Amino acid sequence: MSLSQLKERFRRDALAILERDPKAYAQLEAWLNESGPGKVKAKEIARMMDQALAGRADPEGRRLAAQRVWAELKEAAPEAHARQAEELLANLAADPWAIVYLKRLFKVLARRQNRPELLGSSYLSEA
Repeated sequence: MSLSQLKERFRRDALAILERDPKAYAQLEAWLNESGPGKVKAKEIARMMDQALAGRADPEGRRLAAQRVWAELKEAAPEAHARQAEELLANLAADPWAIVYLKRLFKVLARRQNRPELLGSSYLSEA
C-alpha cells in the first residue's frame, strides 16, 4: 500500500481507530505525518490500522472520538440538536446506547452541514 493510500485510509478510519485504540491512533498519526515512511513502516502502519479496527471501542477513545466530531459540528448545530448532543456526550460512560444515538445525530448534522468527510468516515458508517 502506498503512502497516499495509507493516508487516505487513515482519513476515512481515523475516528474509528481513535474510538477503539487512542494509543494506536496517536502512533499512526505521528508515523503518517513523517515525510515518507519506508516500506517496512508502511506494512506496520497497515497492520496497526487493521488491528485497531478489529478491536472493541475503548471508553476513553469513544469519548475522544465523539468530542472530536462534536467539535466539528457544534458551531452550526441547531440549539435543540446541541442540547441533545451535549446530554448524550455527558452520558456516554453510563449509557451504552448514548453512542448509538449520538452517532445517528452526528450523521444527521453532517448531512445538513454538507460534511462528506464525516459522512464517508467509517466512524459514522457504523451508526
